[in-house]
Amino acid sequence: MKKISTIFHKKTLLFSLIWMFIGLTSLFIHLYINNEKSYSYILFLIAFGISIPPFLDYKKLFQIKNWTNIKGKVVNISIESHIEIGRSDVNPPVFFPVITYEYIYNNLKYKSHKFSIIDDDYKYIFEEDVKKIIKNISLYSEIVVFINPKDPSQALINKKISKELLFNNISYNFLSLAFIIMGIYLWN
Repeated sequence: MKKISTIFHKKTLLFSLIWMFIGLTSLFIHLYINNEKSYSYILFLIAFGISIPPFLDYKKLFQIKNWTNIKGKVVNISIESHIEIGRSDVNPPVFFPVITYEYIYNNLKYKSHKFSIIDDDYKYIFEEDVKKIIKNISLYSEIVVFINPKDPSQALINKKISKELLFNNISYNFLSLAFIIMGIYLWN
């Protein structure tokens, strides 16, 4: 299976870049006003910015830890695609499963198509790979649905994250740690 790289989640990357820009701008103003030449602050801010994407993913995973599992029914199965960031002649389309399901919680009927907590985790370059994921799910079959008891409209059918995403988050953490160590070294 050819998996789409989950290194750069668009929203978390943008969030990190905004925080880094704000932090670096305030740092440069501070250094300019105080005539300091220490670059340790910059390395600490870079480490902070790099650590945001995995933190947001871990936060999502801890939020779904206590979700309730109930029975649901599949009402539609399809494979959709779209072009990721960039030009269409350079980036191939990505394919992902869309499984629409219904479930009843506290006598209210809900409908959702959320597959996983991290959407980018199940995007593939080849349509055949998505077909492998949905081959064991049939229309109108009963499935396990994980719901947020505080907001039952939030639901998903897969609580797992891929090995690639886990590896990427660990890589972010080690890179962040490396910048912190360099900052401590330059501090002295």
